[in-house]
Amino acid sequence: MSIRFQCEQCGHTIEVDDHLGGKHGKCKHCGHSVVVPAPKAEEAGPVLRLRPLAGEEPTEGLGKLLAAPPPLNVRAAEADPRIIAEMISEPDAPPLTPGRPNDHYTVTDPHEFTRVHSSSGPPPRWQLFPTLSARWLARNLRTIRNWLYVASVGFLVLVLIGYLFQWKTLLHLGALGVVASNISMLYVGVAYLISLPFKESLGQGLANLLIPFYAIYYWSTRWDRMKTAVYKTVGSFLPIALVGLAYLIYKEAPVVKAAVQEKLPAFEKKIEQATSKLEAKADAALGPIEKGVMPLLKTEPEESARHHRSTPE
Repeated sequence: MSIRFQCEQCGHTIEVDDHLGGKHGKCKHCGHSVVVPAPKAEEAGPVLRLRPLAGEEPTEGLGKLLAAPPPLNVRAAEADPRIIAEMISEPDAPPLTPGRPNDHYTVTDPHEFTRVHSSSGPPPRWQLFPTLSARWLARNLRTIRNWLYVASVGFLVLVLIGYLFQWKTLLHLGALGVVASNISMLYVGVAYLISLPFKESLGQGLANLLIPFYAIYYWSTRWDRMKTAVYKTVGSFLPIALVGLAYLIYKEAPVVKAAVQEKLPAFEKKIEQATSKLEAKADAALGPIEKGVMPLLKTEPEESARHHRSTPE
């Protein structure tokens, strides 16, 4: 006895002995893993059925439940699937009819579409080398600038501690570190600004370096991308200015105080002399005015007294 069944993958008919029923195997045609079905009940032996009770006959619905299920009709797969020629075209072939997925269209007429496609593929590696190198350089310069900024902040803290506690060694060390780190940040920032146009293309980078005033046009049209790098580069001058101010105050404060105390008496004497001269000039200017006003001030009380006596009570 043999068992005949079809492969679920390719539809190939397989015939094996009945003792292999329920075991796993592989299709010789496609290599798909299959399970050998068990032999049919008629071939294995007599079929056991439930006998209805006396006087009762099975209904149509019960008969459908007890009946064996119909065999599945599996359509055999095509051994050599046909390749649709419309889906494959040469790079230089004429455009196909509209409807192919992933197409890009350019509107040339309100009722017509022109297919736009490129057959050149990605550019060669050597053409991308300048741009990739500029991106690598800009990324490393940005990392160096960020670490220099962190070092500058640390040295500023040392300057603050040395200034508050009057530790000259710590103040000098912090000031030297701030100046060195921020000057390095300035050079790295300028190099980073130069490398940014090269990230776009080699032509843009060379135009910024060689064509006069082109950098102004480039930066003005791309200011949203350039402003952060420009602000960080220019901001490297601020810590240097703060350190210079701290040094000036720390070094010149005693000298300035002694000079002020030395020149303060002479300055006060000059102020007194200027005040006395100002008072003399004021008296000389107001003297004639007072002489003219005094008679008027004396006649007004006399007239008021006469008016008071002449008024009946």
